[in-house]
Amino acid sequence: MDYIIYASTAVALLSDNELRDRLESYRTANLEHGITGLLMYHDGNWIQYIEGNAVDQLYENIRADISHKGVITLDKGGVSDRVFPDWSMGYQPENPEDHQTVTAFFDLNKAEIDRRLTREMPRSVRILMSGFYRLGSRFANRR
Repeated sequence: MDYIIYASTAVALLSDNELRDRLESYRTANLEHGITGLLMYHDGNWIQYIEGNAVDQLYENIRADISHKGVITLDKGGVSDRVFPDWSMGYQPENPEDHQTVTAFFDLNKAEIDRRLTREMPRSVRILMSGFYRLGSRFANRR
């Protein structure tokens, strides 16, 4: 099974409602195509790990999507077992309590990152995903 990790920048900042709508849309599409992984959004920036047998086609669709720019491949390879058994999306909404009932949502915080990024997954996945979180949280704390 193949995986790809990529990063990109949204062409416009997204509201909590827009993020929730995208989460539901992406989750449905990924389930239909057997794609699992983890998508994180922070302050206009995305990082996503996707895995499955159809990741190359999905990645081409992502690269063609005009809602973001600067799509770069951070890592690509193969895994024998799924790193993420389902697909989920993490971000920091203004009102996290409004999102707790949304399937596949998680509040982007250190405890969740530590829980989701385990030693059993490829080192590159842990480094890239945790680095994205740490960098985003540093900038958020400087505001």
